[in-house]
Amino acid sequence: MWESIFLTVAATADNNIGKVLQKKGTVILPPIYVVRAYASNKPWLIGFVMDIFGALLMLGALSGTSEILIYR
Repeated sequence: MWESIFLTVAATADNNIGKVLQKKGTVILPPIYVVRAYASNKPWLIGFVMDIFGALLMLGALSGTSEILIYR
C-alpha cells in the first residue's frame, strides 16, 4: 500500500514538473506544426519525457491499490 502512495505522489509531481518544462520550452518555439523544432528543444523534450514517465508511474500505482485510495 505504501508503495502505491509513494508512486502516486511521485507520478503527480513528475507530471506537473513535466508540464512546466514543456510550457517553458514552448516560449521560444514556432507554432505546433513545426515538429522538428519541438523535438530539438531540450526543456520541452525533457518535460515531455517526464510527463510520460509520470503517467507510467500512475499506472503502477493504480495496479498496486484501489482507485479509492489514490483519488481521495
